[in-house]
Amino acid sequence: MNKRTKRYLQAGRNEARQLFPVPDEMCRCGQAKVSDTYYVDGNTHHNDAENIAFYCHKCRLRIERQNGRVGKHTKLTKEQIDRIRTQGERIGKLSAEFDYDPAGLQKIRNGKRIPIPYNEIAVPDNWVDNDVTGKHVRFSRQALSVKQVKELTSYMMLKKKKAQEYADKWNVAVSTIYKAKGRQGGYAHPRFD
Repeated sequence: MNKRTKRYLQAGRNEARQLFPVPDEMCRCGQAKVSDTYYVDGNTHHNDAENIAFYCHKCRLRIERQNGRVGKHTKLTKEQIDRIRTQGERIGKLSAEFDYDPAGLQKIRNGKRIPIPYNEIAVPDNWVDNDVTGKHVRFSRQALSVKQVKELTSYMMLKKKKAQEYADKWNVAVSTIYKAKGRQGGYAHPRFD
């Protein structure tokens, strides 16, 4: 699964978290609290109330196994599985080509293991990742600009209230303001100018 596909799936999950927060209640099994969001049709971008259910982690995995979403999945495509089953090629060659365990390939060939083929998730061409809260998109500044540090060093003493004003103004933590003030010009980075 490539990075764009992972971000596409995660964007749907983030949207669901905002629309349907996990309730603070017991799971239907009565043994644990609800902790996981379950998509009835498996599509993380189908965020309708009838498509979302809440379970404890154990129940969600049990339901996904029953529906065939976990357990027997493989990273092999349908074409690759068909090539393994034809018995025309050597297992060692196929193992090296598919980067897969030879014993697992032999089980597939003998019919002892019947895996569910991997289907690539289709990300719409017009989808744009505009989630700025996700870990993969958020840009955390590690330093202030040279100009900002010079402004801070102009103060003889920087009081807490003023440091908080600068932190809010420059969208950084208060500790960043004090670190920049303490290290003087050495904390600045021209990349942020």
